[in-house]
Amino acid sequence: MSLSAIGQIAMNARDIGRATTFYRDTLGLTFLFSAGTMSFFDCHGVRLMLGLASAPEYDHPGSILYFKVD
Repeated sequence: MSLSAIGQIAMNARDIGRATTFYRDTLGLTFLFSAGTMSFFDCHGVRLMLGLASAPEYDHPGSILYFKVD
């Protein structure tokens, strides 16, 4: 078994609507779709999933994402 490119990154969000607006409208990421309490974006081939934590013990800050910009 070997790993290849990252297919998806998941990040917790406490307010999905607000987070979706920020990633779509402020950062300009391509919005793919919403499903329940999750929103999905395309980051040039890597999918970003924003979602609510499934339990309190999983409600912690995620990793910092560094985007390349012009």
